[in-house]
Amino acid sequence: MSGPSMGAMRVRGTGARSVAAGGRHTIRGAPRRDNRSPRGKNLACNATSILVNSTAGKMGFATAESVVMAGLDLVPVSFAAIEAKERISVENVPVDVYPIGERDEVIEEVKAKHPDLLVIDFTLPDAVNSNAEFYVRNGIPFVMGTTGGDREKLLRDVSESGNYAVIAANMGKQIVALQAMLQYAAKEFPGAFSGYKLDVVESHQSTKVDTSGTAKDIVTSFNELGMPCEEEDIVKVREAKQQMEQMKVPEVSEGLPVSSPPPPLGKKKQPSFLTRVEPTSSKNRSTSTATPSTRTR
Repeated sequence: MSGPSMGAMRVRGTGARSVAAGGRHTIRGAPRRDNRSPRGKNLACNATSILVNSTAGKMGFATAESVVMAGLDLVPVSFAAIEAKERISVENVPVDVYPIGERDEVIEEVKAKHPDLLVIDFTLPDAVNSNAEFYVRNGIPFVMGTTGGDREKLLRDVSESGNYAVIAANMGKQIVALQAMLQYAAKEFPGAFSGYKLDVVESHQSTKVDTSGTAKDIVTSFNELGMPCEEEDIVKVREAKQQMEQMKVPEVSEGLPVSSPPPPLGKKKQPSFLTRVEPTSSKNRSTSTATPSTRTR
């Protein structure tokens, strides 16, 4: 379902039944009608010019490929933490990657050529806030799948600006639905899992430096349900052998299962979940497993 280079997660808890959990989906932006981006009004119809930030990175490059393969207009410009401009090829589309220090000047030219610009951001955790400030300052609607950074500041900056943005730790609708269920349960049944213990193990590609946003959201939801678990307790798995043997993640080629075609734009490969629930203090423990599969990207 997901490969060593993509996301996977195991949630192991003590309790009476199986539970599957996913990422929390957050949408922020344009809370006020008197201060919103003019181009955002017809975003659904007009935003056909897409700039993918950091096409030099693995996820950014894959996203840019999906834009081209979907027949959309890929803006041949990107930004990255490099010293000098570089040119890369994305599905035979030449893309100039500029140093971050030049982006203020370059973006003015881009906006002039692409008035209905939309940015997709899959960069690095330490760039989350500065990138969002850049998009907001320039009135550019954006989709951010990058985790990390100061999330409270991120949401506050976007909300106060009135800029349109989709900020999501996970892009898969199935996982979003599962997380919504957990949020509902936490709100309606706070403390329902009190007295139980939760262990979370998450798996991603070896280049992912931060903890999975989906895993962190699961911890948040289950804490509200009464099962204590801190972010630092989340176990990160980055070795392919351990992923395949311990978490049963299938072997992949170039980040995707060998038999799978390239996924369409807007889809993200999602983790599989194995949840085991056991009573903390009982001689007759009951165990069960749940492994919902999603094949989205």
